[in-house]
Amino acid sequence: MGRIFYPPKPTLISIDQPLFEKLDKDPNVIAELKYNGTRLVLQCFPLTSFAPIEFWNREGSQLKYTPSELLLSNLRSLNWKGYCVLDGELLHTKVKSTKHHIVLFDVIIWNGEEVTQKPFSERRKILESSFRTKLFDNLYPAPQWIGGFRELYSKMIEIDYIEGLVMKRLDAKMVLGKSSSPVVATMWKVRKPTKNYRF
Repeated sequence: MGRIFYPPKPTLISIDQPLFEKLDKDPNVIAELKYNGTRLVLQCFPLTSFAPIEFWNREGSQLKYTPSELLLSNLRSLNWKGYCVLDGELLHTKVKSTKHHIVLFDVIIWNGEEVTQKPFSERRKILESSFRTKLFDNLYPAPQWIGGFRELYSKMIEIDYIEGLVMKRLDAKMVLGKSSSPVVATMWKVRKPTKNYRF
């Protein structure tokens, strides 16, 4: 059984706030898509053909989820040599057309070393290092954009499994909660104008 981790949550803002325009013009801020899925804390023990992979949510509960054989095979083929904990999103139950997909946002522990005090830009490079020679349709790091956030938002919210955008500072360290996921001031989210979505 893995440890419990509470990854950070972004601050909710409106696309009409001046802050949104400020973030759009800041070269130290990137945007990622906000998915309609289940926030995932993926715990990967030394990856062999029999090593366990555990799926947890941000509330500290282990998910009752069984990955497809293809997703499991793809996970085990990545370059993870020791205990790793990754922050991401499981796209499986909320949108009928999307099953057994994982989008990875960030790294908490990499090969046994906690990396939360490294800036996000460095943690992202660590994450990308697993995918240098591998491309999967159902497992990938979150795409990122610099600038053009308003146009990106307008285009992407037309997709059924996209809820909006999350903006992140590239120089930010990760803040983990002790008993719940903290809302942080280095990540911001804008979402579709509906009451039915939550990050």
